[in-house]
Amino acid sequence: MTNKRRERKYLLAFLAMLVVMIAFLVYALNNPQGSFSAPLSLVYGVYLLYLIIMFYFLFKFLKK
Repeated sequence: MTNKRRERKYLLAFLAMLVVMIAFLVYALNNPQGSFSAPLSLVYGVYLLYLIIMFYFLFKFLKK
């Protein structure tokens, strides 16, 4: 696999995660009655992990 294809995969993964994040935010803002039964610290940890992975893919794409 060439470097260009590998870099493109990182960009596509970042964009897919960004779209999912935006869709989730729109859904969550339009449905405030929805909630998680998990503690907020766990939910925030999952959100933070998601952001870290998403930006990791972006940095891997930008690093050439």
